[in-house]
Amino acid sequence: MVAGYDGASNTLEGLVLKFLKPMLQAYLDENLPDIVKDVVEREVARIARKE
Repeated sequence: MVAGYDGASNTLEGLVLKFLKPMLQAYLDENLPDIVKDVVEREVARIARKE
């Protein structure tokens, strides 16, 4: 996280970060394994076609 100035939590940016961070964490917890699996499968298929 970027260090801010005193009172940064009272800014719009601070509020957005406060609410966005848990939402992003929940999204990644739920979806990241499938995203990684899909990317790895595509990359393996791409490499296998080159040989």
